[in-house]
Amino acid sequence: MVGTYNQGVADSNRRRAKHGQATRDRGMTKEYQAWVGIKQRCTNPNYAAWHRYGGRGITMCAEWVDSFEAFYSHIGDAPTAKHTVDRIDNNRGYEPGNVRWATRKEQSNNISSNTWVEHGGKRMTWAQWAEHLGVPYNLLLTRVKKRLPLEKILQPRQNDERNALVEINGRAMSLRDWSKETGIRYQTLYARWRLGQEMLAPVKKQVIRS
Repeated sequence: MVGTYNQGVADSNRRRAKHGQATRDRGMTKEYQAWVGIKQRCTNPNYAAWHRYGGRGITMCAEWVDSFEAFYSHIGDAPTAKHTVDRIDNNRGYEPGNVRWATRKEQSNNISSNTWVEHGGKRMTWAQWAEHLGVPYNLLLTRVKKRLPLEKILQPRQNDERNALVEINGRAMSLRDWSKETGIRYQTLYARWRLGQEMLAPVKKQVIRS
């Protein structure tokens, strides 16, 4: 049976053979997968995430849409398997000067819902504040949605103070570690710490009189 000649398929096969980034034997490289994924997000209305990209005006520059080689020559190889393509300015499309390889953590600091927040002489995104305070990111966003005062949003959880490092005689450990080392009950150490009492004082044993 003679197959129907398709110029588009022929051109695609020729391009794949030329750059060697997608073959039947080895499959697609990470770089080629990134290019295909971006094209789908920006040009295919049937793509699941279309509404977040092409549907809201995020485009892929014409040069890159037509040429993987042009895209690849600009962005190069992914530094690690954990890196994915990220847009530096989320209001602009995939174009020269606005894309980079970034880790999930770097991208979380660059999502369109993030804003810069200044407090106590520091300027960070919500994600960076969460890491700085040791507070889960989702908890911080919950506080933001509740419209709490900034001081309340940017405070550690109440039970986080129990994990604080306590310095005694030039050594710093958590209260739980001090408890293990000294044999003094954790609750006793915590109460002393909160009251400002001597941390390692011997515990008085209660004498029961008959």
